[in-house]
Amino acid sequence: MELSVPMSSQRRTYWHFEGQGRLPSEYDITSARLLYHREHGFSVDTPVARWHRSMWESPSLRGSDWESFKDPLETTYTDYVTRQAERESFVDGLFRSIEGTDHDGRMAREWLELLASSLPVLRFPCHGLQMLAAQVAQWAPTGRIAMLGLFQAADEMRRVQLLAYRMRQLQDIDPNFGSDSKQQWQSNAVWQPLRRVIELLLRTHDFGESFVALNLLLKPAFDRVFLHGLAEAAEAHGDTLFDKLLFSLGEDAAWHHGWARALLDHTLRSDSSNQAAIAGWVEHWTPEVEAALASAAQLIHVHHSVPNSVEQALRDLNSSKFLHDAHGAST
Repeated sequence: MELSVPMSSQRRTYWHFEGQGRLPSEYDITSARLLYHREHGFSVDTPVARWHRSMWESPSLRGSDWESFKDPLETTYTDYVTRQAERESFVDGLFRSIEGTDHDGRMAREWLELLASSLPVLRFPCHGLQMLAAQVAQWAPTGRIAMLGLFQAADEMRRVQLLAYRMRQLQDIDPNFGSDSKQQWQSNAVWQPLRRVIELLLRTHDFGESFVALNLLLKPAFDRVFLHGLAEAAEAHGDTLFDKLLFSLGEDAAWHHGWARALLDHTLRSDSSNQAAIAGWVEHWTPEVEAALASAAQLIHVHHSVPNSVEQALRDLNSSKFLHDAHGAST
């Protein structure tokens, strides 16, 4: 007996790349059409499934073709692992240089005090940024954006781990270094605005709003203050090894900022109505982020007045630089 095969099963492998006029790249193959549930729904109809479906049916950000968005670097998992292995090798060398010398014993008391007031506590907001990046990935409308959110979440965890490792090194010269960091995060008035904005974002279950508030407002300003600002302070105090560690973390951040700007460009080109939605979120979240960064930046200013990056981050935030620059490029 001859069996009839449905036409859908006769499609060739990677049929969805037909018509693009070239062979699909490794990035194309490994990143396209990954989210099965966005096209076909969940197998079991549960309240959670219906909640997800309600967000898909009335998205806050509209895109005519989310699948056409690409990471500017076209990063595959293999690319990501290779790149991060090289950076970890560089950082391992820095840590060995510290452990093999009297580097920490020679540091100025003023610099140690600044590190004690900031470095251990930073593990907590950085872990918050990791959870927020994973949340952006969870709500993403396409697999390529989900991949980028998850890569970013992994990078944020790398940042937490490196800060924790450096903290442990400094406990060799001061056993109490960072011992009150959890209490400082939960109770010190300087940190509370930052803690507030992270916790508010963790309960914001909307892809567009989460992406704009995290990737276009909070994270760029946070990275400018605590990567650039502390790097300038480290250089001023002669701690070149910590400066280089922050440089490595800054390479991660630069990639995050780059793909976020590219996604903003894509979003604004896709549907002009997105401009109003994004502007509304910028207006809503800017005061929260500005208060958080202005407060936390006091820790750097207490000991050191060099990091002009703090003021620049707040000026960028006030002028909504990320939104206006991208909108101008797309029009």
